[in-house]
Amino acid sequence: MTQNIIRVLLIEDSPSDARLIRDDLNGADGKCCNVTIANCMADGLAQLRSANFDVALTDLGLPDSTGFSTFKLIQEEFPFLPIVVLTGTENPASGVEAIRNGVQDFLSKDNINGKTITRAIRYAIERKGMEEKLKKTTRRFELLSKIAGKLLLGENPQNFMNSLCQTVMEELDCQTFFNFLVDEKKGLLHLNAFAGISDDVARKIEWLEFGVAICGCVARDGRRIVAENVQTTLDPRTDLIRGFGIRAYACHPILFQGRVAGTLSFGAGKRDNFTEDDLALMKTVVDQVSISLERVRSEERVRDLNSTLEIRVRERTIQLVRLTHELIRTEQRERKRLASLLHDHLQQLLVAAQLFNRAARKDVKEQEPKELLERVSGLLDESIIASKSLTFELYPPILQEAGLVAAMTWLANWMSEKHGLIVEIQADSEIEPDKEGMCIFLFQAVRELLFNVVKHSGTKNASISISRMKENSVLIVVSDRGIGFGPTASSINWGSAGFGLFSIRERLNLLGGCIEVESAPGNGTRVSLFTPFKDFEDSPAPEEIMRKGGEAPV
Repeated sequence: MTQNIIRVLLIEDSPSDARLIRDDLNGADGKCCNVTIANCMADGLAQLRSANFDVALTDLGLPDSTGFSTFKLIQEEFPFLPIVVLTGTENPASGVEAIRNGVQDFLSKDNINGKTITRAIRYAIERKGMEEKLKKTTRRFELLSKIAGKLLLGENPQNFMNSLCQTVMEELDCQTFFNFLVDEKKGLLHLNAFAGISDDVARKIEWLEFGVAICGCVARDGRRIVAENVQTTLDPRTDLIRGFGIRAYACHPILFQGRVAGTLSFGAGKRDNFTEDDLALMKTVVDQVSISLERVRSEERVRDLNSTLEIRVRERTIQLVRLTHELIRTEQRERKRLASLLHDHLQQLLVAAQLFNRAARKDVKEQEPKELLERVSGLLDESIIASKSLTFELYPPILQEAGLVAAMTWLANWMSEKHGLIVEIQADSEIEPDKEGMCIFLFQAVRELLFNVVKHSGTKNASISISRMKENSVLIVVSDRGIGFGPTASSINWGSAGFGLFSIRERLNLLGGCIEVESAPGNGTRVSLFTPFKDFEDSPAPEEIMRKGGEAPV
């Protein structure tokens, strides 16, 4: 069986020892070694620089180098070369220390022969190969881990593709790389990143058609192409890269959801082929880029969908805010119209009817018709009172005549007469809002809160505090010392129909104000209304509300 000849460099300053070791190696195992002798370290390094060797055998005691520094000089310049140390001193501790420092074996010249040296050489070559393979695997694993981290944290792999591929190119001992991305609008491949060619050359190949050159064929077919011996092959697809001095070339498709999104290729100018490990590293990097690109595209789609949804929600919210404004204004106008109708028409008719009824009673002498007219007079009086009360509820004239504080005083008297609720009022002297709509809104809100006191508090006393705050705003506090409620109770119904607390809260939001409820069992309830001194017509425009976060200030 034919064996490969092992190229051995023997660095030995003793001519007799050198001849003996050479003869032992030539006589062992059917002349498997080709031995070159150097008599000093300088000569040995020169030999290593001028020729390729599979292993170095060196003495630790040379004229120009002694001790562990002998093999360390070789390691520094030729880190991949296996080393076997030969010495005349049998010292196991020194051998262990030499191996710890990277030597593959340690032999004593007094106890060696051709077979032991040959076996040590073979083992040294094997161990060195395994060590280098392990280092290479570890290094590439760390590289892939680093790349995965960058791709995972990076916003877009296109932004740092150049630095990523430069790192991979150095690990593969390649001199060029090309990254093309598909431009769907133009239907072409666009050069996104590259190395190993000039900018002028890059501009010439900036756009590449599908099916042209190796990258174009990979993008068209979605399959990897590996080209070896590029400088001598007749494959026309290699014409473009041959001019770049590339000897081995591998191009992988970057896939996104089963479609080609681009290509990534590496070219070597110092060798004619790639190892399976090299191709596996390229494939893993391309897969990581594909996953990252898919993640980025998915995130972009989600952002686009969110943006579209936000726009639609914003549009609907603006419509809702405008509708709410219009409803508020319409309600105020309708309340005013109805109150005016009751006061100027219905009440006048009732008063006129009462006058005619009284006149008729004077002319009637019989007892029975007179009693009937008196009953009609009582009903008319009740109707007039009810009409006036309804007029005040809908649109209290006192708001126009005397202002908010006077209207609150009237409301306190009215609650006392109708419901037996004693209301104490404390108010600043200059507290009147400038706009009529604001006065009506606050009046209705306080009245609703007093109704809650009557229905839920279990007390006959309440208080209203009206105070002017800074920045032209007002604070109204309605409180009682009733039964109160806990955090899980719901004595205040936010969703009640009519002008309930839900309506108060929503309208205050539109005005840029807020409502705050404080209560505890046995300690009563305190409701605070805070709002600026402005009318609904002056509240924030819908567009302004949306710019501030999609809803009215609270």
